[in-house]
Amino acid sequence: AHDGDADRATFVDDTGAFVVGDMSLALLAQAAVKGRGGIVVTPVSTSSLIEDAVRPAGAKVIRTRVGSPIVGRRMFESGAVFGGEENGGVIFPDHQFCRDGAMSAAKMIELLAHEGKPLSTLLAALPQYHIKKTNVSVPIDQREAVLAAIIEIAKGRKVDTTDGVKVLESDGAVLVRPSGTE
Repeated sequence: AHDGDADRATFVDDTGAFVVGDMSLALLAQAAVKGRGGIVVTPVSTSSLIEDAVRPAGAKVIRTRVGSPIVGRRMFESGAVFGGEENGGVIFPDHQFCRDGAMSAAKMIELLAHEGKPLSTLLAALPQYHIKKTNVSVPIDQREAVLAAIIEIAKGRKVDTTDGVKVLESDGAVLVRPSGTE
């Protein structure tokens, strides 16, 4: 399925289950780096599944702020072989440096044809991560104070401030960031 302007794609597997964006992104990333390694670019909002998926091919993951133009620009600058966001927006630099839902669908079909396995089987082989997204209303004049407070609370932990504040633990992460679109 595509969004209204068809620059993103989401999938339903052979059992009728909805495929979470991180999982389809991971499968497409795996296919893109298979046998060649390279760089994969994705924003901080994507789970660690992407690293797990491309590590066996020796690929490196670069994290960016959220936004497909930011991901595409960093891909161009770094010579990345693949990139995208967990929202179904995938970028194939051999084709173009912007999201392309039709190309994502074609690449998923190509992956299924080459693997000769159902999508549910390929997904089951990936590590299982869980993502929960929610919106919290914060007045604009308090956003920086909220982010600063989270950094203070997270002292002693690994923190990524690429886009908002992402606190990373061995078993997961929490990302708090102001939306650029809402």
